[in-house]
Amino acid sequence: MKKAEEKKSFRRRAAFTIIELLVVISIMAVIATLVTGAAIKSVRQSRRRRVQVMVRVLENGLVAYRTQENEWPFKISDLRAETLDRNDKYANELFKRVPRYWAHGEDNYKVFEEMLRKMATDRVMYFDPSALFVQRHKQMRDALLEGRFDLPVGYPDPVETGTFRYFCVEYNARSDSVKVHCTDSLNGRTHRPGTSMYGKPDSFKCPKWKGK
Repeated sequence: MKKAEEKKSFRRRAAFTIIELLVVISIMAVIATLVTGAAIKSVRQSRRRRVQVMVRVLENGLVAYRTQENEWPFKISDLRAETLDRNDKYANELFKRVPRYWAHGEDNYKVFEEMLRKMATDRVMYFDPSALFVQRHKQMRDALLEGRFDLPVGYPDPVETGTFRYFCVEYNARSDSVKVHCTDSLNGRTHRPGTSMYGKPDSFKCPKWKGK
């Protein structure tokens, strides 16, 4: 009889109370939230790095074309000339003195069309098209196989899932150079982080594309 009572008492002590179970569940939920948040942040950082790689690939491809053909694959007359206004007086005056041309949003095909055509017809590889996208998640490689060279080049937004954005291309007539810009979804700025231009931080917005 005494042994049976001791067993029942042990079972009561060994069992979890509802409060203890709720505490354990709460802790597990907090841990799951932290792990999920870290995973999402890691994925976004990986996507941002991928976009930055695309930027480098496109810029290097344009420079390679310029070196080989002794000209850019685009005509300045096809681009838009604009002056970007900033509060910095020095920057404003400097921008007015520097001829700057842009290919906005879906207009960026004007910059890449001739280069992509040459890649498809002459089999010249300025870059690997398999890792790049054109017009709404279509792989550039497939577009080239179909003979489509007039599609704008873009990328999946690193933050806004399901959103497809287009690169903005800038041509600086003074330095005879090009820069490819991407949009930072967190603050709306269109730029290439970590770079500078004309001796000033490259933190301006790319002019908005006024297309369809």
